[in-house]
Amino acid sequence: MSAGSGARTQLSGAPRRSRAWPRFLAAAALGVLLAAAAVLLLRDDDPAPAARTAPPPLPGTGAQVVGRPIKVGQDTTGIVAGVRDVWVASAADEGVSLIDPTIDAVDAGRVAIGGRPTGMTIALGSTWVTSLDAGTLTRINPRGGTITRVIPVGDSPSAVTSSPDSIWVANEDDDTVVRVDGASHQVVGRPIEVGQRPTSIAYADDTVWVSNAEDDTVSRIDARSRR
Repeated sequence: MSAGSGARTQLSGAPRRSRAWPRFLAAAALGVLLAAAAVLLLRDDDPAPAARTAPPPLPGTGAQVVGRPIKVGQDTTGIVAGVRDVWVASAADEGVSLIDPTIDAVDAGRVAIGGRPTGMTIALGSTWVTSLDAGTLTRINPRGGTITRVIPVGDSPSAVTSSPDSIWVANEDDDTVVRVDGASHQVVGRPIEVGQRPTSIAYADDTVWVSNAEDDTVSRIDARSRR
């Protein structure tokens, strides 16, 4: 009986081992599959640097130069653009060039200004140019590029801007701003004292703004009261 029972115990024990082994293999296979899936998920969430795609360009950064550079004068010191024309000042040549934007070329040649032209503005149907060494403001008729007026304005006029009826000029070496009447071509009133060495000037909302390079300041002028 003991032998029989031992045999039955041995026979009954064998099937239990055979059932446990496949379960072990299935669990191991499932673990491998889960591990592989986790690795794939991690790779998707954090791809390698080489696999990353470049971000889209920011708006406005895709601009490109159109056409070839346009040859103008030497030592360009200023540029101003109108609706139908572009003007470039060249200090070494002491003149300004008129560019026709429809053909990307200099039109009507170069207008001789003299005195190292620097600042420019387009206003009142004309182009206005300051000459640093000559101390003058020149008015040019854009049709044909003819000079219509040369106005003395101060010592080293370096920058110019315009209001609805006037032209404002910053004089770098005498630390002043002058207002030129657009109709009479005369300097109106006394020069307005600003900071030291005014080099830039702008107009907006009845106000003239002047940056002064020597003392690192900005001067504000009321265009109506001139103060």
